[in-house]
Amino acid sequence: MADHRSDGRRRVAAELLLVQRLPPTLRVVVPLAVCAACIVVGVESLAIQHHFAAEHGSGRLATLLARGSTGATAWEGWAAAVFFMIALTRLRRGAPEPPAGLARVENLTARQLRAGLVREYTVVRAALVVLSVVALTDTTRAARYVVAAAGDDALARTSVLATIVEASGLVVATIVLTLWAASFREQIDRMGALP
Repeated sequence: MADHRSDGRRRVAAELLLVQRLPPTLRVVVPLAVCAACIVVGVESLAIQHHFAAEHGSGRLATLLARGSTGATAWEGWAAAVFFMIALTRLRRGAPEPPAGLARVENLTARQLRAGLVREYTVVRAALVVLSVVALTDTTRAARYVVAAAGDDALARTSVLATIVEASGLVVATIVLTLWAASFREQIDRMGALP
């Protein structure tokens, strides 16, 4: 019984991460490679900030990279988490809403409605993968800034708090979106929309 449940959880996790069609070995290798890349980028982000801060480059992107995290960037993950929580609450209180589209719901067949819900589920899974990558990168970045700020890196000290707040918001948003996607999956599975 426990083996059946863990197999089901692994299958759902692979589906949520869009690796369900890969061979079993690649289902492990691909996420691990992505995690390793996120960690490298997160660790190197402080060096990137030092580079742009020393150059005093012009342009919005160069200025953004030179400043690092600030109050202007720290709120976005938290805002996303709030919106995802509202969506999760609405989803758990009732049936999924009809899929977004140009056609009126009254003109769609049951098959078209199910197909639209599956498309919506696929879009959410892709968003979840992107958000997970960003959250992991930013969490690694926050850890790097904490270590550097504890040393004598003045640049890291100026943005360590905003970096921690930013990374925390992205992690919370990822968790809430994962819960939403899993709940949505259960509902459309009960409708018979999943293959």
